[in-house]
Amino acid sequence: MEEIDFDDLSELAARMARAPSAVVLQTDQKLRSGSVQGRYGTLISSKLLMNLPLLDPVAMPILVLRDIRQEPAFADHPLTRSVPAVRSLIAAVLNRRDKNERMILCILNPDENVFDDAIGFAAISKLILTFQRLLGDRASRPATPHNQAEAEPNLAEFSEQALDTAPTAKFLLDTLVVKRTLRARNSVSYVALRTWRKSIKQYQISALASIKLKPSQVIIDAVADEIATATTQIYGNDTIKAVVPIPGGSSGAKVSFSELVAKEVAIRLNTQYAPVLIGGNAEPGPSHPKKSSRLPEYRLARPIADTVLIVDDVVTSGRRIELAHAALRAGGANCFAVAWIGN
Repeated sequence: MEEIDFDDLSELAARMARAPSAVVLQTDQKLRSGSVQGRYGTLISSKLLMNLPLLDPVAMPILVLRDIRQEPAFADHPLTRSVPAVRSLIAAVLNRRDKNERMILCILNPDENVFDDAIGFAAISKLILTFQRLLGDRASRPATPHNQAEAEPNLAEFSEQALDTAPTAKFLLDTLVVKRTLRARNSVSYVALRTWRKSIKQYQISALASIKLKPSQVIIDAVADEIATATTQIYGNDTIKAVVPIPGGSSGAKVSFSELVAKEVAIRLNTQYAPVLIGGNAEPGPSHPKKSSRLPEYRLARPIADTVLIVDDVVTSGRRIELAHAALRAGGANCFAVAWIGN
């Protein structure tokens, strides 16, 4: 394998993000000291980029900061105190398998529009993932199962073809925090499998909105696998007799993402798919807790006097699941609920 030209990588990353400069650094394990391996544009001192708060090979391999000054973790960092010219930053750990050294990419001052462009940001994420794989292949020792688990914990497995066709989906699955929690609204409880990552939540929301307009089978299958696996682990193999989706919200899609996922969950649980909830249409625009109090009640197309699983893709306030519980229980059902993302 030919040596990777990190100058080219720096230039490509900067051009994709429409940024004036980018740098690739080789650092020690703790990201505190090292040397420049590649550069593009006019750079600040590399020492200021060696120790970036929040950047972590496992928990936060891609760090996105629209305004460094608004991130509390950077309050005393030299970037905010000494170099006010650096306003925003995209940083990524390029090799997560090698414990002895780290290669990190820093893109300085990306164009503001990049942060609102889900497709463009997904392309940058794909570039980073590609070099993570290249540097992983170049590592002197192969990853053992222990190292592999450390490198990519709880991430859905993708074929190369899937990665190429769904970079936005891969970005979400890589960056959403895997955190199974039991949540409640009034007398109704539900399980959430993931949550937003605070520092890049707005980009994750944009990516999800893009996916929901035209969801690929890659992301539908990945989410369905997670929900079906969690349901089996929590409630058992034969408990659920029907899977009921929360009706579409305000994404504008003819068939909602939650309905597509719920249908696949039913197949995996070997039970019936029952889209029996009617109504509850939301106001146009993004979901917001203030809108939840104005949601109309659901009606039932037909009652189900059995144990059902309510499936939703994103829960903001829990009001939809509460209304779904009320309607289904009135029809004689015993209800459980699982959401992929909990606010």
